Amino acid sequence: MRAPAAALVCLTLLAGCASPYPQMRYEPEPTQAIAAAHRELVDLDGELERLTVSAPPDCRRLCDLQARICELSARICTLEERYPESKDVANRCADGKRRCGGASKKVAERCKCEGR
Repeated sequence: MRAPAAALVCLTLLAGCASPYPQMRYEPEPTQAIAAAHRELVDLDGELERLTVSAPPDCRRLCDLQARICELSARICTLEERYPESKDVANRCADGKRRCGGASKKVAERCKCEGR
């Protein structure tokens, strides 16, 4: 008699494991993605700063850097809209906008970027 009771308990436990709730998917912390984008933005801005003082200017590279800086800034600010309660994200968005504007101005003074 013990064997059927044990089997019934096992079947009940196994049935409980088949949960009707969907499994949670792991989503990386948004702050990690934002921090990575901001680090890249700062690095590119530093490179752009170094290249703007070179003579003659490497306009192709300067235009590419300026475009990428502004793309990263826009990406950070898009994430800010999803997480408006985060002061860190808001600060990174503001910094990105400032760097995008600065990069655009510096590059425009030395180069004409086609299609931008």
